[in-house]
Amino acid sequence: TIDPRVVEDGVTVTDIAEQVTLSIQVRDALSQARLAVARLTQAKDEYDGQNNRRARQALLELEALETQFVTDQTEGVRYPQPMLVDQFRYLYSNLDRADQKPGRDAQQRFNHLRVLLDGYIQRLERLVATDAAAK
Repeated sequence: TIDPRVVEDGVTVTDIAEQVTLSIQVRDALSQARLAVARLTQAKDEYDGQNNRRARQALLELEALETQFVTDQTEGVRYPQPMLVDQFRYLYSNLDRADQKPGRDAQQRFNHLRVLLDGYIQRLERLVATDAAAK
């Protein structure tokens, strides 16, 4: 049942259903992004310590991709730009705060982030597949 207080504010069951659906999509995308970061870290660890041209190049490419997923924690950077994982986390927290119809901007933001995530995951898959083929 829906909370009578939000009904008084004009929120409908359909609004709540839309919110839940979008929240689940964002949560799932956040999980995929975190799994991709873990896979990326594992791939970086495999190259770490190797001293050949291919390994150094792969490590550079993985590190560049990592900066798209997670916020740079470099010392001296006062206000680092939130990257993909942080942006999904922020969107999810905004959707999860109150029972309400999700705004059009939330759906648009999710769609944009989803496209970025899919592209980064494809890039990661290519890097990992290239490495596996070279071994």
